[in-house]
Amino acid sequence: MLTAGACHREGGAVSVSGDVAQAARVRTVPLATARALAENSAAAVSVARPGLIFSINDSGNDAVLFAFDTTGADRGRWRLKGATNRDWEAVAVARCEPGGESWCVFVGDVGDNGGEREHVTIYRVPEPAPIGTGETGTLVPDALDVRYDDHQHNVESLVVAPDGSLLLVTKEAARARKGVRVRPTMVYRVASPRWGRDAAAAAVLVDSMPIVPGVAAGQSVTDAALAPDGRTLAMRSNRVLFVFAVDSATARPVPDRLPAMCDLSALRETQGEGVGFLHEEDGSRGRFVLSTEGKRESLRLVTCPLSSR
Repeated sequence: MLTAGACHREGGAVSVSGDVAQAARVRTVPLATARALAENSAAAVSVARPGLIFSINDSGNDAVLFAFDTTGADRGRWRLKGATNRDWEAVAVARCEPGGESWCVFVGDVGDNGGEREHVTIYRVPEPAPIGTGETGTLVPDALDVRYDDHQHNVESLVVAPDGSLLLVTKEAARARKGVRVRPTMVYRVASPRWGRDAAAAAVLVDSMPIVPGVAAGQSVTDAALAPDGRTLAMRSNRVLFVFAVDSATARPVPDRLPAMCDLSALRETQGEGVGFLHEEDGSRGRFVLSTEGKRESLRLVTCPLSSR
């Protein structure tokens, strides 16, 4: 049985059963760059160029942004000049500035398995146009250092809200506190980031999600994706896709609304990591792209239910 916990800001979440759908209309797509993307950790879908997807390798690999499409074709790669891949885990595509015309790709060097980093770093580059197969370009990123307002966190999900704020979603089971047995996945917000400044920006705890790591298998969030209209937010674990109705400005969940849940276990991913929102199929279903780590792993395109608005 898959479960989700009721949203709660600080205390112990109550686990409740929910209807769980099976991923439908599954299409497996061989990925031309699979060997180079053996640690494929994200799947951020372009809005300006539908069907174009960006991803990265995680910790210890080169600081390179990859692009491919829904056919699995190689659409280029770009080295981020001056950037370091300490533990890249997240990619998002959003407007460079709220209300602006141009689009950017945001890369989150936000992983911290050991809870040792004084700050994490988010990079921002203008969204590149596809280049030839096997070609490598160069992008010069803006950088933003971020420090949590309480203690270190392991994060693999980055959401850029329409209002320009950055949301970081924790992966780890929360640290035990007196009187608190379990706590849900937590959401930290960086308001109005000032790119390139010397001081680290503060990430402040603002919300929790009804997903409780440690309570059941497959409950640690490994990626998130916001729909182009900003009204739907998908979060995935290795086994489950959670789809929330959210505020179209802040990307925070609508209160007291449980997510739709979609079982991904039948996909047999080696290590399911990334999710991208391709498009809404109708008022009740969405089409998603899923990525997984593994030397010869394919993409999965799936249809899953949306949460009611």
